[in-house]
Amino acid sequence: MHIESPVVVHHETGKRLLTSGIRLVRANPVSTRILLTLTTFSLLSLPYVGLFPAIARLNFGIVAKSPTYNWLYATWGFGACLGGLAVGTIFVEWDKRRLIRLGFALFATSMTAFALAREPIGAFISASSWALRTSARRRRCSRCCKAVSTITNAAE
Repeated sequence: MHIESPVVVHHETGKRLLTSGIRLVRANPVSTRILLTLTTFSLLSLPYVGLFPAIARLNFGIVAKSPTYNWLYATWGFGACLGGLAVGTIFVEWDKRRLIRLGFALFATSMTAFALAREPIGAFISASSWALRTSARRRRCSRCCKAVSTITNAAE
C-alpha cells in the first residue's frame, strides 16, 4: 500500500505577498482592462453621487429632504434593479465587449440628458436610464472578474 504525501503549498510572504495581486493583473490583459475601466468609471462618476443633493436643488429646485428628492433617488434604485434583471436575462447572449461599449455610450448620453434637463420630469427620466446603465455595467464587470479568476486558477 502506497500513500501519497500531501501537496505542499508555498505561501508567499512579505513584499511578494503584498505585490502578488499586481503581478497577477499584469499577467492577464483582461484583468488589467477590467480594473482600469472600473477605476476610471469610479473616479469620474462617483463624485457625482455625493453632489447629487446639490445638483437636484440647483438644477431642479428639489430640496434634499423632500419626497420628490426621495422619489428621484428611488428612481435610481429602480433603474439599477431593471439593469440587473436585463443583464441577467435579456443581454445574456450578447457579446460582453460590445455590450460594455454600448453601456458606456448610453451612460454618457443619459448623463448629458440629466445635465441638460431643467425640469424634474427630465431628471426622473434621465436618472432612471443612468441607473439602468450603471447597474448593467457593474454586473458585467463582476462577471468578467469571476471569469478571469476562474481562468487564472485553472492555469495555475
